[in-house]
Amino acid sequence: MSDLNNDEFADILIGAPRTGVSYSSYIFFGSVSLVSKTADLADIITSQPTGNTGYFIASAGDFDKDGWKDFVMISQNYQSHSAVFLYTMNYNTSPSITLQDTLYTTSSGIFSGTAIDSGVNVGGVEYSLDGGSWTSCSASDGGFDSDNESFFCNLLDIPEGMHEIKVRSYDENFVYMPSRYYKSDRFITDFTSPMLISSKVGIEASGGKVVLDLTASDNLTEVKWMQISEYSDFSGAEWMPYSSKVEYTFRGSGGKLYIRFKDGAGNVSEVYEFTVTLPRSVQYVLQYELLGLLAIGAFIVKYCKTNSIFKRKGIKD
Repeated sequence: MSDLNNDEFADILIGAPRTGVSYSSYIFFGSVSLVSKTADLADIITSQPTGNTGYFIASAGDFDKDGWKDFVMISQNYQSHSAVFLYTMNYNTSPSITLQDTLYTTSSGIFSGTAIDSGVNVGGVEYSLDGGSWTSCSASDGGFDSDNESFFCNLLDIPEGMHEIKVRSYDENFVYMPSRYYKSDRFITDFTSPMLISSKVGIEASGGKVVLDLTASDNLTEVKWMQISEYSDFSGAEWMPYSSKVEYTFRGSGGKLYIRFKDGAGNVSEVYEFTVTLPRSVQYVLQYELLGLLAIGAFIVKYCKTNSIFKRKGIKD
């Protein structure tokens, strides 16, 4: 027989026309252990009390194109005639899944999303990676017990490269959503840090400005961010968008310059160190600028004292 509950295991539908029971057909649901051990009376099949309903049963495929398999059943003596009944499987449910957008991830990633159903509680969510077997996801609140559930899927030890994930849900009666409702996403697993390929440091003649020509690359994802600092711990430095040409102005007369990069998956490169020595003319300009600021400050203080500004304000000098 067909897979009636979309769990990818074939099910067995058995007609029992001579049992004298109104609902005279039974479903054995397939599973890893072949079939379920007990037969559930299939009240979704027929409510005809007579007529040897179930004398013949056959698959009808997905007759109404709703994603669930249908079947036909023959009654030998229904109202003094033979009759053929078409049964369309209708679980009165509308399952759906949404996934949070994820383009890059490191070697151990987490996918999350929301599973919604109508008229019945969500029973669980599963994912398949690159066409492999289905693996259970977890409910964010600890259990699947409502018709609107947030969930997450732990993807562990994924090989580096491009991957595709498919996610499906099933309800509390273990009826799985049709495959056309599966959600899928493609993503890149990257746990290799970016590298600096080439570099060139240029120094302008004035102002202590350094021009950096940098080429960094990553084997899978883009180099997205960079940090530049005069301190090896990058204190006070912000991540800024990666650019192959950057200008940096030294606070002093030169010294060490530290640079590192980060790719789209969040991998951070090693720290690259540059020693920069500014020309004496630049150093002198910086020193004169500093001396000029100090001289202006001293003049302001002297002027305030001479004109008794501190005393008039009640400030002791």
